[in-house]
Amino acid sequence: MEPIRIGIIGDYDPNLRTHKATNGALWHAGEKLSLPLEVRWLPTPAVERLDECDGLFAAAGTPYVSMAGALMAIEFARTHNRPFLGTCGGVQHALIEFARNVLGIDDADSAEHGSSSANLVIAPVSCEAPNRLPGGPKLSNCDRILLAPDSQLGRIYGRAEIWEEYHCNYELNSAYRERFEAAGLRISGVAEGGQARAIELPGNAFFIGTLFQPQLAPLGEQPHPLITAFVRACG
Repeated sequence: MEPIRIGIIGDYDPNLRTHKATNGALWHAGEKLSLPLEVRWLPTPAVERLDECDGLFAAAGTPYVSMAGALMAIEFARTHNRPFLGTCGGVQHALIEFARNVLGIDDADSAEHGSSSANLVIAPVSCEAPNRLPGGPKLSNCDRILLAPDSQLGRIYGRAEIWEEYHCNYELNSAYRERFEAAGLRISGVAEGGQARAIELPGNAFFIGTLFQPQLAPLGEQPHPLITAFVRACG
């Protein structure tokens, strides 16, 4: 069996917990699914060979070295209907790519970048009070997430409420939410206050982005359901 080729959009740093966890979570899912994987990091200054990837994962750990490279790779996944999963900074850049190339907001950007753009579709998070996972460690942000039951994400989890770890300081600017939704992007997960925590594109077979990082979930016997669903879609 030929290995499934997964390209990780990001600038690998062995000192980042989330980068090492991303590799481990993907391999764990592949092993449980009995699917051989070839996981390849795609440095953003020189993203190449995208057509060889069966799926693309936009990693956390931003700002990317090359925003243009990251956006180009995400656009490839969206327009070529390649399975895509973006977490933390990955979903933020998926939103910027969509804003620029679908909504026509050429200068769409993130507040994280110190941009002078008038269209900061990614803004500082409005919910920073830490919560505690029942029976678990204290997490950094508002980590209880409500899923739309008829969404792809809701079907993957099989429930309407989840708790996930994330450390993002930036989120979808709510002032632009209606424009995204009118163009077909689905907000499939929200915080208790209604802030967007997960998105998907119903027109694509698998295109999901989350502010939280499923790859940081402890590696028990069963891999994370979202990572598993992504790897399965790549196969």
